[in-house]
Amino acid sequence: MHQAVDGAGEFDTVSDLAADPNLTDAERANGTREGYVEIINMADLPRSTSGVYPLIDMKNGRAQCADKDSNLSWSTLNRPASPDAATATALGLAPPTTGLTANWTLINVPKALSWSGAAMALEARKNGTPAKGNIVYFSQTGSAGATDADLSAYSADPLFGGTTPAIRPAPNDLPDLSTPYVVGMDSPGKQVAAIADALAVEAVVNEFWTTELIHAETDWLFSMPTRRFALGVNYQEADPGKATVYNTAVNSHFASKNMFSNGDARCFTNPQPYPRDREGGTGVGPDDVVIGTPSPYPPQVLCGATSMLSFNNTESVASNVLSSRIALNHFDTRGPADGWARINVPGSTGVGIPVIGHAFVKAFNPAVAPGVAGNFGVSWPHRLLKK
Repeated sequence: MHQAVDGAGEFDTVSDLAADPNLTDAERANGTREGYVEIINMADLPRSTSGVYPLIDMKNGRAQCADKDSNLSWSTLNRPASPDAATATALGLAPPTTGLTANWTLINVPKALSWSGAAMALEARKNGTPAKGNIVYFSQTGSAGATDADLSAYSADPLFGGTTPAIRPAPNDLPDLSTPYVVGMDSPGKQVAAIADALAVEAVVNEFWTTELIHAETDWLFSMPTRRFALGVNYQEADPGKATVYNTAVNSHFASKNMFSNGDARCFTNPQPYPRDREGGTGVGPDDVVIGTPSPYPPQVLCGATSMLSFNNTESVASNVLSSRIALNHFDTRGPADGWARINVPGSTGVGIPVIGHAFVKAFNPAVAPGVAGNFGVSWPHRLLKK
């Protein structure tokens, strides 16, 4: 038996430098309610009588999670710097192996609705079979002292790089998807570029329901796990023209000619939406556009690392199903109330974009008897089309 040491991602950001200083306190608080989570196996912890394992082993219903007697492994583990190989061995850390899984569940209690699914997994492989990764342990603390080691070399995030980085990464900013994890990936840029290439697609396809008969509504969620490594926004930069920082080593999918600015958002240029009704009929041609909010900018679907597309809901400030407000865009299908849609995302470079996500639907049966719940929630993963 062994346990995994896991690190979880984007809601851990603690630096005020990462946030737009023009946001109000309410807007900042709202920003913490939407985003994405990465779960990374930093190391395995095989069963042992020494090192960290006995300090986290459950005894009498609780774990010690602290130094005990002469075992000072907990204090050593929580130092800001990543442990070297000798220290990791002494702590009982072993190279991470496969098998880590996760599920997600969303519950709307007042409306008796729920949606669930499995998290997408990336696995280290060698010759087609599961392989061990590198130990990528970093203490999950939210600060790095001025004399602590510079951690920017462990990430491809462009805001962490350069001689004068916009943000000095804290230990709990790491590991991330770019932290070198397998043999041959000798730099963060090389690793995240490989992940981006593996996830890149040229089109996203899924269903939508918006018929009034059953009060149906649909949101499509998009997540681009590698986008933050291709570009970032330096909110401390006084010149708006220089605020977007690109990592040229990994931005083939999110190059500057593929992006445009809408306020503080960076959006993917010229997605091509094609909705169809259930019989294959169309209400939108290739020259029609997605209507973005709050301003009439070019067609918008993919703004931010995660974003929401709400179908036939052009007047609302929040999406109808998941109540998203941060990176919300609207899609008027110009006719079809139910059916399926395809959004082509070849980009100006023709290499597509790395994107994943789901469709979320809610509906109501108005014919149910009094006292019987008539709300229904449905979700489907996007169909992702490669070349």
